[in-house]
Amino acid sequence: MLPPTNETDTITTTNKDDEEIPPECKMTTPEMIRHAGYPCEEHTVETEDGYILTMHRIPHGVSDIGRKGRGRFRQKRSVVFMQHGLLADSSCWVANGPGERSLSYVLADLGCDVWLGNVRGSTYSRAHTTLNADTSEKYWRFSWQHMSEHDIPSMVDKALQVSGHNNLYYIGHSQGTLVAFARLAENTEFNQKIKMLFALGPVTSLANLTSPIKSLVYLNRPAFLGMSMFGGTEVLPKKALSQWISAKLHKMQKEQTSNNLMMYLCGVHLEHYYKDRLPVYLSHTPGGTSLQNLLHLSQMIESGKMQKWDYWSVKENLDAYGQETPPEYDVCKIKTPIALFVGHLDQLAHPDDNRLLSQKLNSLFYYKVVKDLDDWDHLDFLWGKNAGFIYKKISAIISENEGVTHNVDEL
Repeated sequence: MLPPTNETDTITTTNKDDEEIPPECKMTTPEMIRHAGYPCEEHTVETEDGYILTMHRIPHGVSDIGRKGRGRFRQKRSVVFMQHGLLADSSCWVANGPGERSLSYVLADLGCDVWLGNVRGSTYSRAHTTLNADTSEKYWRFSWQHMSEHDIPSMVDKALQVSGHNNLYYIGHSQGTLVAFARLAENTEFNQKIKMLFALGPVTSLANLTSPIKSLVYLNRPAFLGMSMFGGTEVLPKKALSQWISAKLHKMQKEQTSNNLMMYLCGVHLEHYYKDRLPVYLSHTPGGTSLQNLLHLSQMIESGKMQKWDYWSVKENLDAYGQETPPEYDVCKIKTPIALFVGHLDQLAHPDDNRLLSQKLNSLFYYKVVKDLDDWDHLDFLWGKNAGFIYKKISAIISENEGVTHNVDEL
């Protein structure tokens, strides 16, 4: 029997302090998926530079034809790859629970073969062929540039190899869009592997952001010098203690006046999210990254450009790139069809930055600034109570591209 799917699903224990704590607070992503009644597989892939990444696969919906009999691609399921953003992991796509509240389940029920990626340094991708993430500073010498050059192509190739497809649909959120844009701008072959890119809260420029993350710019030089002297450093990993604290504070979270750092940096409106899921969000985020990654993002803020890592040294830039300054990524070169979904009140992926992006993209086929319902923030795309209409739009576009016609309102 499948677990209940209404938004008040909870568990009750004999400990009064633990009443109404969603069980997913203490689950891994695969456990959350199976708890929701969906199948889940775990796959690993090794990158060219030795990082071992874990991917979570939902091969189909809760039955062979989907939760409500709507599975459409039974002969050879269309593949969808979903990539999380900064300080997140694959749990962000399933934290809202089963059914129409989570995009991953919507697509699985549609009949898609859904793959959830995890980039290096995040909760499920902390292994390496020679380096220990817990003890080696060398492990943490990476930024989103390395994710774009190594992690994303490795995971996409793995999904295609296992599924037997030549190309797939890519859905990214925040940093998950940044690494895709960078790879597509640099590699012609990679464009052929991506049928369409759905960019939720797209990031290519941080020139106009209003998020508190802007304050990182003032730490650029001191942090860079510290990293140069002492090595790479992990930032904000998920720990068992944070999960325990999040669960214990669930009553306060229901009246939420405080939130975690990931939410603080993104700029959120907690009333937009499902109240019963707040402990789940806080139990699984932040998911960790490297200091160098945050510094690379702060370089984007300072320069206003989407460019490669700046070594802050003419000589080192010359050695790495053959020029004194880091090269910019030219998104005009992207051939893959792109759909942009932009939040009206997104402090991180600012509408002004994305308006400029939309003017540069030659392959843009859909552009939506979401302000029809509530004022849309950066995390509404993942957890918003009103995100269903975006999920329906993505489902409709995929179905139409696969030659399946339907009434969008019936999805």
